[in-house]
Amino acid sequence: MELTSDKQYIIMQSDFDGKNMKPFLKNEDNKCFCQDKLLDSTSILHFDTTNIDKPLIYWTSKDRLIAADIYGCGCNLILSAGNQIKFNNLIIDKTNIYLYSVVEELIYILNKEYALLENKGDAFKYVQKIYLPFYGTQLTLDKTLQPYPPTICLTPNMKDYHVEKVLITANSIVVSLPEPVPNDGCEKYNLATTIYTISVSYLTCLDNSLNKLEEFKERTYKRTYKIQNLAPFTEYTLKLAVSNFYVDKLSMGLQYDTGVKLTTISGKLNAPEDVMVRVLTPTVAIVYWTPPKKLNCVAVNYIVNWIQLANNTETQEATVSEHVDNPERTLDGKFFKIIRSLLPGQKYYIFVSVYPTNNIQHFYKFTTDSLTKIVYMEPNNLIFSWVSTDSMNISLISSVNLMIHTGFGYTLEYKNHVMREWQIVNITKVNNNKITFYIKNLLPRTLYKFRLILKYRKHINESVLPDKKEFTIGTLGKEMKAL
Repeated sequence: MELTSDKQYIIMQSDFDGKNMKPFLKNEDNKCFCQDKLLDSTSILHFDTTNIDKPLIYWTSKDRLIAADIYGCGCNLILSAGNQIKFNNLIIDKTNIYLYSVVEELIYILNKEYALLENKGDAFKYVQKIYLPFYGTQLTLDKTLQPYPPTICLTPNMKDYHVEKVLITANSIVVSLPEPVPNDGCEKYNLATTIYTISVSYLTCLDNSLNKLEEFKERTYKRTYKIQNLAPFTEYTLKLAVSNFYVDKLSMGLQYDTGVKLTTISGKLNAPEDVMVRVLTPTVAIVYWTPPKKLNCVAVNYIVNWIQLANNTETQEATVSEHVDNPERTLDGKFFKIIRSLLPGQKYYIFVSVYPTNNIQHFYKFTTDSLTKIVYMEPNNLIFSWVSTDSMNISLISSVNLMIHTGFGYTLEYKNHVMREWQIVNITKVNNNKITFYIKNLLPRTLYKFRLILKYRKHINESVLPDKKEFTIGTLGKEMKAL
């Protein structure tokens, strides 16, 4: 009931969900209206739905009882008790109308057969009066006057509902949801607000070739709904269950349809994660990464990129990319790729890209880059320190951090032109990150070649330095033998 600006009351009707709102006592053309019997601030109103086909409205106006149909076209003064009487309460059951006067402490009881719209005479002569001095605000009524529809009409028909596609993008699906259907013999307005529950499921591919079904649920009251945060190139199964407040109240449970399969379109994938770079040797590094979390069963390829930076600047000097179709895996499941032929003593930006395999011709449109890692390759220079006629010292500067974290190992070997096998230098001294090799019992005035064998715990292959130019030193003395 709504109070208008001119102090009049307007009675509205609607479905249980608040839709299809229409005013009572007022039809569409405004021709039928109880102009002289409007509600006022002291009125008490009651709807009589005993006859659902012809519902009536009863209300009091001080000492009077008025009846009308819901459009106000049938409007009748049922009884008038006199100006000295005021009705303080109005209650209706299946048979009677009860009016209570506080001043008189009387209940006026009128059989509804004398209170119909067709009755034009004063019904006061049919009224029974009962003295009830301690009456409060309630009366015990017949339970047959249940204001709700039958239970079966409170819940929708549990038929096979399904969603309809409206719009599909790379990361979302917009669907249209059906209007619920009432059960046989029930009206649409008997239904409460509809609750739509959408079950969204998809397959996640595992390493053991077994697919894992993932599922989540969306809940909405709207007829159009957008399912968000989806992955591109992925098939989703959408199952719909229609319910309302009474379905939950009656513990009926949700009934889903068989489902509709919809696939998101092409789009950029999420970036590779947990990228880590480990320097193995001054010229070799290894890159680790894990696949994007929302990859699902999309077939993808990876690209490992490394960008060389100019010394002492951030200027890019060279960029190299290598496609990795079938990356190797570590024991804990991470992908890895070994990068070779890097330059010692150089700074690199390294990152991993991912793109869908089925878009190889236009992969650049869908490629997604990971975060960039910055690494510095260790220098590999051997340093000539001291020489005599039969001995010499050679040094190597290596990163302490590299030695600790990669299990750095080293062997210096040498030979001259007459030696068939490389000889190992057995005398070394380590001072912080400086390694000094002491070579004894050499021939005077003889040229010797040197090579450094580097071994790292995390790298299965050895690295031989120098890798591009010879490192040759001659001893002092009278005779110099050519190599």
